Amino acid sequence: MRPIKLTMSAFGPYAGQTVLDLDRLGKSGLYLITGDTGAGKTTIFDAIKYALYGEASGANREADMFRSKYADPATPTEVELIFDYAGKLYRVKRNPEYQRPKISGEGFTTQLAGAELHLPDGTVISKTKEVTRYVTEEILGVDKDQFSQIAMIAQGEFLKLLNATTDDRKKIFRQLFRTQKFGVLQDKLKDEAGAIEAECGRATDSIKQYISGIVCDEDDVLRIDAERAIAGVMPTDEVVELIEKLIAGDEERREKLDSRIEEANGKIEKITALLDRAERQKETEEALKQKKLELEALLPEEAGLKAQIAENGERKKAAEAAAEKIARIGAELGEYGELDEARAKARDLSALISSCVETADRKAARVDSLTRSLKDEKEEREKLLAAEKEKAEEDALIGAGRSKLSSVDAILGELSVIAGLEGELKAAQNAFLTAQDEARTAKNGYDSMNSAYLSEQAGILAETLTDGQPCPVCGSTTHPSAAKKSEAAPTREQLERAKEKSEAAGKRESDASARAAGLISKLTEKKTAAVKAAAEYVGEAEFLVLERLLTEKRKETAATVEEHVRRSEELARQAARKRQLDSLIPENEKALEAERAGRAELEKDIAGYRAEKDGAEKRAASLTEKLSFKSKAEAEVEIEKLSAEKKKAEDGIKKAEDAVKAFKERVGRLEGEIRGYSESLKNRIDADPDEEKEKKAALEKERAAVNEAVRAVSSRIDRNRLNRDAIKERAEDLAVSEKRLAWVKSLSDTANGRVPGKEKIMLETYVQAAYFDRILARANTRLMIMTDAQYDMKRRAEADNRMSQTGLEIDVVDHYNGSERSVKTLSGGESFKASLSLALGLSDEIQSSAGGIRLDTMFVDEGFGSLDGESLNHAMRALNGLTEGNKLVGIISHVEELKEKIDRQIVVTKTKSGGSSVRIVE
Repeated sequence: MRPIKLTMSAFGPYAGQTVLDLDRLGKSGLYLITGDTGAGKTTIFDAIKYALYGEASGANREADMFRSKYADPATPTEVELIFDYAGKLYRVKRNPEYQRPKISGEGFTTQLAGAELHLPDGTVISKTKEVTRYVTEEILGVDKDQFSQIAMIAQGEFLKLLNATTDDRKKIFRQLFRTQKFGVLQDKLKDEAGAIEAECGRATDSIKQYISGIVCDEDDVLRIDAERAIAGVMPTDEVVELIEKLIAGDEERREKLDSRIEEANGKIEKITALLDRAERQKETEEALKQKKLELEALLPEEAGLKAQIAENGERKKAAEAAAEKIARIGAELGEYGELDEARAKARDLSALISSCVETADRKAARVDSLTRSLKDEKEEREKLLAAEKEKAEEDALIGAGRSKLSSVDAILGELSVIAGLEGELKAAQNAFLTAQDEARTAKNGYDSMNSAYLSEQAGILAETLTDGQPCPVCGSTTHPSAAKKSEAAPTREQLERAKEKSEAAGKRESDASARAAGLISKLTEKKTAAVKAAAEYVGEAEFLVLERLLTEKRKETAATVEEHVRRSEELARQAARKRQLDSLIPENEKALEAERAGRAELEKDIAGYRAEKDGAEKRAASLTEKLSFKSKAEAEVEIEKLSAEKKKAEDGIKKAEDAVKAFKERVGRLEGEIRGYSESLKNRIDADPDEEKEKKAALEKERAAVNEAVRAVSSRIDRNRLNRDAIKERAEDLAVSEKRLAWVKSLSDTANGRVPGKEKIMLETYVQAAYFDRILARANTRLMIMTDAQYDMKRRAEADNRMSQTGLEIDVVDHYNGSERSVKTLSGGESFKASLSLALGLSDEIQSSAGGIRLDTMFVDEGFGSLDGESLNHAMRALNGLTEGNKLVGIISHVEELKEKIDRQIVVTKTKSGGSSVRIVE
């Protein structure tokens, strides 16, 4: 990849649009990026990487920081890069997210990040992530980190790498070679081994816990063995065998105890059955005695019941008399309803008549009100008949006045244009006078120089004469008295320049004169037209007073128009009122006729209602004289009273009959129960309940003791079975875990450098060391050139002691004296050479590991200030070696010696207004 053209806009310190034609630097060799400190030298590489990947080159640079603080708010922040790859041209353009002014309105809005990639075939890719993916995978073949490591050699970073410890260098290599996965594997193996070891410990503790839970009978012959197992002095398989024996012994004991419980249960069942029968016999005797007493107490009630039956005759007579009266009053109830209807109708008609009279009175008042309103409205309408016509006349006057105002404003606007032209004419005339003076001065200078030139021609010709050669004027070959040229004599070149200057000044004078003449003609034409146009409004007048007269005329016309507008508005209101009355008067006339008709209809209805009311009142009076009660309500009250008397008599009859029936039923039930109890007592038994209860209690006590023994034995069996099963299960798990722990711990110790008696090299460090060996091999080809074959670097084979981690320490071999020592003992200049070699070796290795990808450009940032002259020459020679094969290397530095050694330069300069500018020197 070789950059062709880089365009930065409002990017970093570059406030405006900055264009770098990098193609001018050629296709190979060294060039220098130099300039003021902080001016933006490294920003050029930032811009290239940002265009390709959308990110900056350094850890402290974020894409959203690229917006230039010196830029105008309206200037967009963006980077465009045209680059060559494999003989094809690509163009990529990006902008970060930043705040920009709104296109319409005030304030700012967010400009979203965007990207475009133009391919050689014309295809355009526009999504930011897709552009980055295409650059990474389809074009360059390296990601952003690999690009930085290949294309940018930052010396400070590699000096840190050179002098770092194994632990620090391991962290650096983790980022460079992405070896985190090996570190993750180390940690996972370590964690896995620890987890399995903890699992084994938990399984062992669990087995001990279950063994401690073994239970054994105090009198068991295995008691001593059980105590040994609990104390932890018995192997696990023997403990399981012991528990099996304990369970078998307790199961035999439980079978014997179950037989004793079964025997006791049979005896208790027999005694319980005998006690139940004796209890039932005793209860039956008590019940028989009680029923006989109840029968004797019931017999005296029979005489009272007979007396109640005798009274039922009188009750029947009273009920029949009440029923006869109820029937008679009920026959009249229909006429009571007719009486109520007549009275209600008379009341309703009376209310209706009152309501109609009130309505008729209101309609009479409404007729009077409408009559008065119609008279007033008709008189008002008569006065407004001319309003619409007068408004039309006022509107015509308003239109004419506004037209006149528009014309006057147009003429006044033209006067403003004329005033501007007068200013332009004055400036043009002044420019003409200046050009005239300059032309005259230039002409005089040329004439004077031409005269002097002609006067000095003899002296000029004499300077060309040579003895023995003929004079071009007289032909003499001797020149005893050749003319002398004055010291102030002008040359022909000076004369030509003076002539050109005079002619140019004359042209400027002619142009200025033509411009002034054109303005005068245009001004005269416009003034004449203005005077002619204004005559219609202010009469014949001079141009100088036109503005004043037109302004006064405009003020007068505007006042007149305003008065006509006020009058038109008033007439518009009057016309609207007239239109309102046109519709209102017919409506009110219609309403008046309706009110009059309604009143007549009501008076007719009132007469009819009064006749109906008189008829209803007469019918009510006739019915009142005929009926026994004043109203239907009084008749219904009497019927209700008689019904209550009838029901009371009937209830008394039923109560007496029900009492006799219930007495007979109770006597029959008691006699039947007495017969049943007497029959059940025929088969009596002879048994003492108290004695039987004592026998049962003794048997139950014995059974409870045996049950408690069974529960104790069953509890021991259950607990021992649980412990046995858990111990066997945990023992199996422990065996599996211990087997797995053996090989996982071996792997973990190997990966984490903890194998006893071996070097403390972790897996990640081992992988990094392999990379490191290849880097050092490539770096030494550069270091040998830079140090004139004195030094090369090697990875230290062993640690100072076997207790610390090692594997990435660097030693340097001094071929001048055959010594080998730590790279930290190198001087400042030697350390720079070593770090530069290390950086270049890393770049070579990354390109190789990226599939042989080769970038045709590289940047080396700072560090040359620590080198002496000879070392600088060696470094330059090594860097020149990088440029072989059409590779371009840019050195970012402000070292003066480099400026002298490298002709091609990009010079970055801070500007006084803020920001930076850049130029290419070839």
